[in-house]
Amino acid sequence: MKRLIAFFALLISAEPALAQWEPPDEVLQVRVKGDGAWTVRCDYQDRRGTSENREAKGPKDGRLHLNRATGGTCTYRAAPDEPLTIRLKSALYQCTLPQPGEGCAQTFPAGASGQFEVRGRD
Repeated sequence: MKRLIAFFALLISAEPALAQWEPPDEVLQVRVKGDGAWTVRCDYQDRRGTSENREAKGPKDGRLHLNRATGGTCTYRAAPDEPLTIRLKSALYQCTLPQPGEGCAQTFPAGASGQFEVRGRD
């Protein structure tokens, strides 16, 4: 019984560390915050030249991880009645949002749609 209690205590204490995992720099994170029926889709090529795509949909927050992307395009569509915030995170990629604020994040108004490029730093 003591072993079981110790196991669960260890499991509970490890949970915050798992939630804080961050991917390495060669992975471009596209973090999306919004309510309603939003969509973000990224079509890109990896370093092997293989076409890849990732998609996230609302109503909850989402993340897309683009692993070793050499280029591509992401499209977004905010919910008709809710704004959408997109943040790009990686030291190896350019901030290509149309009008980014601090930390390469931009909030788009309800009903907005558009695209941005996936581009590595030169």
